[in-house]
Amino acid sequence: MFQRISYNINNTWLCITAPETVVKGEETWNYVNLRPCTINDPLQRWIVKDNSFWTANGRYRLKDTNWYGYISRNSGDRYDHTLDSSMDDWIETVAIPGNISIQTSIAWDLQTTEGNERYFIRWGSSNKNTTPLYYNPESGHIAQYDPSSGLLNCMYSKMTDKYDWNWVKWENVVMHLLKKRIQLFGMYFLKPTKKGRSQTTKVMC
Repeated sequence: MFQRISYNINNTWLCITAPETVVKGEETWNYVNLRPCTINDPLQRWIVKDNSFWTANGRYRLKDTNWYGYISRNSGDRYDHTLDSSMDDWIETVAIPGNISIQTSIAWDLQTTEGNERYFIRWGSSNKNTTPLYYNPESGHIAQYDPSSGLLNCMYSKMTDKYDWNWVKWENVVMHLLKKRIQLFGMYFLKPTKKGRSQTTKVMC
């Protein structure tokens, strides 16, 4: 539906993403990467042409070398990645999207003697380089992807009416969901009373 090639790895939807440096003409070739699937990243859009994957503009064919996928501005580079005939049914299937997340960023401006400087929020700090964040409208999560671990870390806050302000923190999405699930349903266990009987106690974490 969104022209993406996606994989669900450790409960995270990752899509084959073309290298921006090649698309913009800054490099002649580079590897494709797996990055969180979004519906607004043109680098994740692919079409099938001549039994092969091409970038959505039809200019760059997916190739492979030493088991790694890449694209090149030189069409003669080896090796062209070609789909087997057993994939015909797969090509014709309109798949249900794994997610509808959006790639975005959050920034704040700092006025200095040299003018305005923009910093982008990222895990644990701010940086002048644009940091992609991923917003999931289904869950409301805002997360940053860690390529080294392959995990999403979501931003959350323990802000309550008791405070005028509080820090936001980052936590692995899976662990955060687990904690929220425990908060929602609670945990039940048997607690002995002074009379030797057991009573059910609900613990909200």
